[in-house]
Amino acid sequence: MVMNTRAHKVILFFIVMHGIVLNSDGSEKFQFWKQYRDPVTRPTTTQRPLSTTDGTTFNSSICSQDPAKGDCRAHLESWYYNSTSGNCSVFYYGGCRGNENRFDTCQECMRNCRFQNVSETDSNITAICNELEQAAEENDSWEDGLPEASGNESTEHHALAYRGN
Repeated sequence: MVMNTRAHKVILFFIVMHGIVLNSDGSEKFQFWKQYRDPVTRPTTTQRPLSTTDGTTFNSSICSQDPAKGDCRAHLESWYYNSTSGNCSVFYYGGCRGNENRFDTCQECMRNCRFQNVSETDSNITAICNELEQAAEENDSWEDGLPEASGNESTEHHALAYRGN
């Protein structure tokens, strides 16, 4: 039986996107891609927040981790909490694996790490993030924030610290 071109493309698409082909009995035949698609799961337990020098707090199990690019090769701009500078900073996420100290926006990072237990208004968080983003655009690049790990691409990141008022 010869498979028509369209059906072949649909099956190939399924294999590439999902990495799994089911046999007629429902068992998985291929799992070569599945291990790289599984997202990092965030811990469900609450850790005791640590105090920073300016009175803010952060979740030690997430916010003190160095940024981790992950195993894949994408170049996705993401945010992490830089516990050295006390601010959120940009790094480039590879698209899979990594760790929990990764946020889609500066605001999400600030709410989860820097202002976790402080009554900070959204407008203040937005203002800080706007300043970080504007400074990066004016500099045309992010300043290096933490030293590169020798021989390990998984920690490629850039940081720009908010200096405040």
